[in-house]
Amino acid sequence: MSATTFFVYIVVLLASFCDGFVCPRSVDSHNIDQCDMTKANLALLQTNVYEPAAFLSTVKRTVTYPETIPDEKHIISCIKVTNLDASDNGGYPKIINGGIGSYDVQLLLVSQWSRPLNFRIEIWAEY
Repeated sequence: MSATTFFVYIVVLLASFCDGFVCPRSVDSHNIDQCDMTKANLALLQTNVYEPAAFLSTVKRTVTYPETIPDEKHIISCIKVTNLDASDNGGYPKIINGGIGSYDVQLLLVSQWSRPLNFRIEIWAEY
């Protein structure tokens, strides 16, 4: 096998790790803390998300609040996504739709390579 062919195989292999998603870098935050606690007195969602590791792959999970059509009664004022992995091996959360000031939010959680997802999600509104 030539060096060029080997290089192409390595590039394709590395590109497949991210599966169409921009791979998180080690400097990306493992947590989201967009919160004004003076306006966060109504808990809309408090849940833990755990997904086991996938061999030689990342694990992805999309969390949507609310799961149905937004009722447009409570505007989100606080979003906390906390990595429960004690090391730097935890995944990366990202708000991909909605968020603070909206009636809904969509979060994308992506694990590190061959690591599980383990997050605490809290979404609050002002009562």
